[in-house]
Amino acid sequence: MNVYNQVAQFGWYGLEGGAARQGNHDGWFVDSNSGNAGNISTGGQGGSWELPFSTLNYAISQASAGDFIFIAAGHAESIADTGTASGTVTDELVIDKTALTIIGMGSGDRRPKFTLGGATDAAMVVLAAEATIKNLVFESNLAIAIGALGDGFVIENCEFYDGGASEELVIGISVAANADNGTIRGCKFYTTNAGSSTASGIKLVGASIRTQIHDNIFRGDWNTAAIYGVTAAAADILVKDNIINNFDVAAGLCISLHANSTGTIDRNTVLGGLAGTRPIAAGNCLLGDNKITTLVGVEGGGNNDNRGTVSKSYTNWTEAKHTLFNIVGGPVIVTGLVGVVTATIKSASIDINLDLTPTAPGTDVVLGTVLVIDGDAVGTTYTMNGTFGGVLIATTVGGLEHVADNQFIAPVGDITMECSGGQAEDGGGTILWGLSYTSLV
Repeated sequence: MNVYNQVAQFGWYGLEGGAARQGNHDGWFVDSNSGNAGNISTGGQGGSWELPFSTLNYAISQASAGDFIFIAAGHAESIADTGTASGTVTDELVIDKTALTIIGMGSGDRRPKFTLGGATDAAMVVLAAEATIKNLVFESNLAIAIGALGDGFVIENCEFYDGGASEELVIGISVAANADNGTIRGCKFYTTNAGSSTASGIKLVGASIRTQIHDNIFRGDWNTAAIYGVTAAAADILVKDNIINNFDVAAGLCISLHANSTGTIDRNTVLGGLAGTRPIAAGNCLLGDNKITTLVGVEGGGNNDNRGTVSKSYTNWTEAKHTLFNIVGGPVIVTGLVGVVTATIKSASIDINLDLTPTAPGTDVVLGTVLVIDGDAVGTTYTMNGTFGGVLIATTVGGLEHVADNQFIAPVGDITMECSGGQAEDGGGTILWGLSYTSLV
């Protein structure tokens, strides 16, 4: 059915005629729920909602380069194998025609759904360039496999999830080496908690150029990374405006790219499951305004780019050394370390000092020596005095204190506060300590 010269009678275009506005291309229709559905190439089959095809694979085999394929709301298929060509096989799905646009109708649970079962490599296979795939749902296994000739692909507003612990979404989208100029946007990736086989939401199998991954949501348990491409360098990659939560406690990475990758990683909000490990490893890419944390439901942990702030309320007044902050994963530049009294310190002969204890090698460093804090009021601040081992400075409410000289490089280890002279039963009060830093790794 050629729709190039079709004009709707009342000044508007339906789906049948809308494809004409994109050029001299056909529009095809797929609806497994229609009583008139069939995979035959005669009698106008597939040219309207009244006579749709039964499967997407057959519709692709009848289409030509640049055609549009519309899939009805509520349509469902099961894919059990990885095919090499489109056609009559009903449990395979191969895009082998250039510049096809495949659009699913409906929203929510009414969107067309493809369940990937059987072989572990069952997938929608993209073997031709400039494929556009919109508004489809994929369940389990390897959902979409972009081949090396799949340059210029667009995957938009699709959803990928698993069917439970026994039907895991191993890889949502796999992009082969040399499949350049691809775009993945507005998609959602979900996996089962504690999934044992879920590898990645998006996997860049080899080197590619100008891949764009933006405005997606990832929430799952991936044992490599939500976005993973360490095998070969990606050139001019753009990863931006994604929300990524990988709660895998063994890997915990959200974005992991080859060390020689270039491009921009910007405005992503990421939560990694592995405490102490930065959830973005982006090679030589420019890191922009990303929000990064490995903490869930607790104070602190927000990180903008490689800068961050953490805080901890201190209420333990026993005579001992107590850890305020733990530095892991590599050294940081401490750009600020300030304590603020948030509940009045009782008069109980309480002294404090701050220390830095490297994990190894190295010896303890006194950041600030003994300061008597008996009876300090709410709003009192405590800072270093600009030299290691100097007496901590207490500034009363309304006072000013210059802190620019208090920056230092802290190795992996602990920043501690030692309390002396106080006891749990007669001490009291609260100090909220805040630390700002820039990560060096």
